Amino acid sequence: MISNLTQREKTLAYVTIGALVVGALFVGFFWFLANYNANIATLQGIETRLADQENKTLQGIQAAKRKRYYLETSLTSDISDAKNQYIAWLKKTLREDIGVNLAGVDPGRNTTLKFESNDVAEQMSFTIRPRLTLKQLVEFLNTFYSADAMHRIRTLKLTPITEAAGKSRTRTGKISATIEIEVLSLVGGIEREQLGFAFGDSGIGIEEAMDSIVRRDVFGAANNLPTLKDNKSASYTSGKSVSIALTAKDADQEDTLSMELLESSVAEAQLQSDASGSKGQLIIPGQPAGRYTFVVRVTDDGLPAKSTDKEIKVTFKDPKKAPPPAPKPPPLKLALETRITGNLKNVDGSWSVLIKSRMDGQSYCLKSGESFSLDDRNWEVVEITNRSATFRVDDQRVTVARGIPFSDVEFVNSTSADQSD
Repeated sequence: MISNLTQREKTLAYVTIGALVVGALFVGFFWFLANYNANIATLQGIETRLADQENKTLQGIQAAKRKRYYLETSLTSDISDAKNQYIAWLKKTLREDIGVNLAGVDPGRNTTLKFESNDVAEQMSFTIRPRLTLKQLVEFLNTFYSADAMHRIRTLKLTPITEAAGKSRTRTGKISATIEIEVLSLVGGIEREQLGFAFGDSGIGIEEAMDSIVRRDVFGAANNLPTLKDNKSASYTSGKSVSIALTAKDADQEDTLSMELLESSVAEAQLQSDASGSKGQLIIPGQPAGRYTFVVRVTDDGLPAKSTDKEIKVTFKDPKKAPPPAPKPPPLKLALETRITGNLKNVDGSWSVLIKSRMDGQSYCLKSGESFSLDDRNWEVVEITNRSATFRVDDQRVTVARGIPFSDVEFVNSTSADQSD
């Protein structure tokens, strides 16, 4: 048939057939592409469903692990035993482990927790009202939150305890606390005779917590002033170095002290103290005679920090000179043989004393106020009695009894003798 066609008709026929072939190819391509995309989407959907199923399986495994963990940390399923065991744990923790005077534990009302009409747990509540320090409270909270147990503190109310101080009130450092606790006992929880809490790491050492919290105790007693004492002597010898011991104290046992020399009359003076700041030495080089003043300050690290200044006055004195030796009395010669031979009472009631020196033969009859010379010394009569006479000799006094040699008597200081009279 094609041979009967003209050339123009042949060309048109070829073009038409080519177009049909190209169109068929395009239709086939797009049909294949559509089917390919549909298959890809189907494969992706299958992969997504598989991933979701694996995720659900993993979640189920994790949920089973969590459920097992919760059952292990739950209180026993016997509510009566669970309540008694938890109360016993609270009392032991506060009273024995921390040293708090806990009056008792008040149990509250129980609440049954449900899920889709099924009982899943019993929620118990307890209230404790301890009187404790902030340090003891931190220890309790550290123990409480380190325990792997299904419990939590619902409310914590802290009230500082005060006492009368004159017309005002001052904090004592004690806290009155009201702590409400919730505890869960899961259905199916492991039955046990006593609690077996496993303690985990709370993430911070208790000593570090104490240092960061207790030292900023807003409930504690007001920061006390530190005190400073010294053991200085009344005076020191000039030219010799001096070391004065200093002792600082603070009623707040947690406070660390530090000393410093604020003022000094001696530029070379030094203050040395130990690491705690509770003991120190004020070292002063030897100084000339005089009085010197030093001011030492002791400061605590409380909140707010407080300090006390102490003025220390030191006196240096020159050493005392030895007194000159007492002059030696002239040698006794005539006194060896000189005695009182008699005591006479005169008509006017006064007395006279009779003195005889056997060595030179001299005799004297003297009244009170009169004197005689014996061994180059002047002997003035001060007092006469019926058996003796008292004389003043070179600012000394001596009493001589009748018949006793003048050389055997004992002299005493005239001033002290007059005072004793």
